[in-house]
Amino acid sequence: MLNPWVNYVTRSYSEIKASINLRLDTVVPELTDKSPSNLMQVLIDVWAGVGELLNYYIDTTARELFVPSARRFSSILKLAELAGYNGQAAVPANTYLIVNAIDGSGDPIAQPSNFTIGQGIQLTDTNGFVWTVDFETTLRKGTDSVKVSVSQYKELYDQNLGPTPGPILLPRDYAEGSLDITISGETWTRVNAFGYYGPLDKVFLTKLLSDGLVYLVFGDGVNGQVPTPGANVLATYRSTQGLTGNADINTIISWVIEPVPPEGTLTASNPQRAYGGVNIQGIEEVRQAIPISQRTLDRAVTKKDYEDTAILFPGIRAARVSFDCGPRIEIYCVGEGGGNPSQGLLDNAKTFIEEKSIVTLAIATLPSGESHVKGTVDITGRFRQTKATIETQVNDALEALYDPQSSKINQPVRMSDVIAAIDNAPSVDFLTLNSFYVEPYLRPSNLSTVLIYTIKVTKGLGYINWDIICTDATLGSEVFSLRRNGSNVGTVIADGVPVIAEEIEISISDATGVQVNDSWTFTVGPFMDDVILKDMSIPIILQTDETIVTPDFLLDIVETYIQS
Repeated sequence: MLNPWVNYVTRSYSEIKASINLRLDTVVPELTDKSPSNLMQVLIDVWAGVGELLNYYIDTTARELFVPSARRFSSILKLAELAGYNGQAAVPANTYLIVNAIDGSGDPIAQPSNFTIGQGIQLTDTNGFVWTVDFETTLRKGTDSVKVSVSQYKELYDQNLGPTPGPILLPRDYAEGSLDITISGETWTRVNAFGYYGPLDKVFLTKLLSDGLVYLVFGDGVNGQVPTPGANVLATYRSTQGLTGNADINTIISWVIEPVPPEGTLTASNPQRAYGGVNIQGIEEVRQAIPISQRTLDRAVTKKDYEDTAILFPGIRAARVSFDCGPRIEIYCVGEGGGNPSQGLLDNAKTFIEEKSIVTLAIATLPSGESHVKGTVDITGRFRQTKATIETQVNDALEALYDPQSSKINQPVRMSDVIAAIDNAPSVDFLTLNSFYVEPYLRPSNLSTVLIYTIKVTKGLGYINWDIICTDATLGSEVFSLRRNGSNVGTVIADGVPVIAEEIEISISDATGVQVNDSWTFTVGPFMDDVILKDMSIPIILQTDETIVTPDFLLDIVETYIQS
């Protein structure tokens, strides 16, 4: 019913009071005394104050009904439940190791036969956290090193979680999706929702509740069986440190039980920082996941469904599908910390997607890869700004522009964005961009190999497809053939010496686990022009990261001490 004294948008004390007094002028014109001491004005003050308070509670309640505006964790979780999303527990960090075979003098030693590093073999980092090999990896005959995928968790068996029926609190170190349980010797099955199950189905789910912790939840006897009260729940799950497990480079170095190769001994180390480890989800993570979960409805049919389903898998930040009506769907994935998620994470994501796939096509999950945006720039600082200050501000601006944790797959790389990022630094007066290009990502045919390389683009010839093929795998002096648009244009040796070939200058300083006919493909973009990535990689700029030898942008900084 329409209220003639106040309308729907009249919410505050002052608005309510003004609206009532305006109406009084029409309805009771003889009431001319509107001083604060007038009894009618005193009553209006009270009504306006009460009205504002009621409107506040009405608006607050209404705000909690919508995903973008809800502020209470309990409200977000109720909205998530409507969308069929249960929240996520902690997720293990992941990375890869370079495992080297060495002799008694510490020199590399080629293996006389294939040697398998088994799934589940454990290592520890310098913090004492356990890392587990994700899948069986072969150190191939004739090689002395191999890339091994690892994740930060350890398997715990037959842990007593307490009596049924619950909900039963799970340990904080429980890794998302890893729980298997038995009750009175019977195995129960983990599901995402109870709606598809009847009163006799032995199913359970894990659910994030409003206290910010994850619980084991059983059905209600209509959807999902209620277990016998008082029965102990025995659980097997993975224990992880979550965010704390994101280890620094060269810290995962100790075998729990060292594998014994045919010749020599094995050493291990992680050449890149571990990424992807996160703690139990908070309000913003759940808020972002709700619309994705609502779109997919636990199945994948369209291209967007496959991308969204991949993103719902713990540890995957972004995904892009490549499908040309062929025999398989390729899903390029970006991990929580960058474009090169471990193979173990990719394999687990593939299994997760296959469970929801409706289309009967093969699915491949691949790393998106990282393409480095590079260049040289002359910078003149503002009056009395030190070189250190200028360098710090410019480095921060460049790294924020193309950040591994926020860049998008095939994101355009624009010169104007780089110039603006540098020029907007408070200590920069003006600049000259002398060179600008994207060092392409080398996409391998064999994901267990690692090339340490640099590629400098020297000419602006558009987009050119290149291939690198190993023709000689002799340790320490591997030889690679360079092919440009299918034509052989030269060779490069893995000795760190640069080779000029057409529009690029390339060097390879190390080749891990490489054998003859292993190959890599990449696309070279323009020089001194915007670059539209076409290879499913993400653009990044690293200036101060400890994993790099040379920053992506070389800065020549001039300080100004005379003000014109």
